[in-house]
Amino acid sequence: MTIQYRYANTFYDTENDAQDSVIDFKARLDNNPTDWMTVKEIIGSQESGWQMNPITLTDEQINNLDDTKVYMAYSPVTGENYMPLTASEVTVKVTEFRRAYANWIEADKIIKYDDTANNDAENYQQPLAIVITPNQDMTGYL
Repeated sequence: MTIQYRYANTFYDTENDAQDSVIDFKARLDNNPTDWMTVKEIIGSQESGWQMNPITLTDEQINNLDDTKVYMAYSPVTGENYMPLTASEVTVKVTEFRRAYANWIEADKIIKYDDTANNDAENYQQPLAIVITPNQDMTGYL
C-alpha cells in the first residue's frame, strides 16, 4: 500500500516533491495565463459585427497586450466569455479567471492520501486524505 501526495491534479511520491511543485505552479500562475483562459483579438464593431481572429494569443502576448486592439476573453473553468474588451479589461479578466482557476485546482492545498492501513481487500476503505498547507503562500491567488 502507498502514501501519495496530490497537488494541482498531479500525484507525487513524497511531500517534498509536492512542495517543490508548488513553486513551479506559483510561477505558472504568475506568467502563464493560457493555463486558465483563452484570449483572441477581434475586429469590427457592434454595428458592423465582430470578427474574431482564429489564432489564440500566447502567454507572452496576453502579458503584453496592445492598447490599440480589442479582445475576447474566455474562461473554461467558469464558462464565462467576454467581448469586446480593451487591453486593460483583459488584464482584469486575467486576474479574475486566475482566481477561479486557482480555487478550482485547490492551489492552497496538498492532499496526502494514505492507504497503508488498507491491506485487507475484503475490508477495503477509502484512503485517508489529509490536507497539508503548502510552504509557499498561495492565498494571493485565491
